Amino acid sequence: DAEWEQVKPLVRRGRPLGSGTKAQVTLRLDVDVLEKFRASGDGWQTRINEALKSWVQTHA
Repeated sequence: DAEWEQVKPLVRRGRPLGSGTKAQVTLRLDVDVLEKFRASGDGWQTRINEALKSWVQTHA
């Protein structure tokens, strides 16, 4: 139909769906550690996760 060709695709708003492999937690960190990660810019939470993952892999 000509009508369907004029329909615009649905735009999904909000945060994109994650991978589903992460859990939201509350974690207490030393202030100096937190400040260093935050000072490194956007993605600091991902870098904390990577640092923890690296530690787990070498100490498991």
